[in-house]
Amino acid sequence: MRRIEGQNIVGLEERVFDLMKDVYAQSGGEYPALEWLEDKPIPGERGWESEFESIYRPFLRYRLEEDVDILLAEGNEELKGIIGIKHTHTGSFDGYGRLFSYAGMELPDNAAFLEMLAVSPRHRGEGLGKMLLKEALRITGEMGKKAYGVSFPGLQPALSIYESLGGKVIAEVKGYSWDEEDKPADYLMIEF
Repeated sequence: MRRIEGQNIVGLEERVFDLMKDVYAQSGGEYPALEWLEDKPIPGERGWESEFESIYRPFLRYRLEEDVDILLAEGNEELKGIIGIKHTHTGSFDGYGRLFSYAGMELPDNAAFLEMLAVSPRHRGEGLGKMLLKEALRITGEMGKKAYGVSFPGLQPALSIYESLGGKVIAEVKGYSWDEEDKPADYLMIEF
């Protein structure tokens, strides 16, 4: 496992994009959720890959350019899995503050958010998701941070991993939009 901190991760865009595209295809478009869209690309339909790229690559670039630490599970020059740790109050952290407020809660000063947990379809069942999450929780603890996650109703594989390591759903949020132009979606807020 390798940890890459902050701005040093921009060079990983292509590898991470390929992993996320594989995960999206394997999940039938469930993850990454692209929940802000009315019409999502449908894996297997003509042109879905270029549509996914035009939507997801700018989002991924935005995420990787922020202050996010990334943990990578690698082997044989292959990216097998990833998880991000957002631990500074810059960029998208404002959205987390609004999400907490929307749910009637206050965002703690020592919060860190675990993001982009994904495992290559070729490496499912090897315990990589749990290993990545466990390491991310260890790191957030060492930072003196309280770990949170945001997931989606029905995304059972992720919820099972979170719950196995002590994650608890603290709020079910209906109809939240990260941005005024986004389609509202439902979320689960998880505390570790």
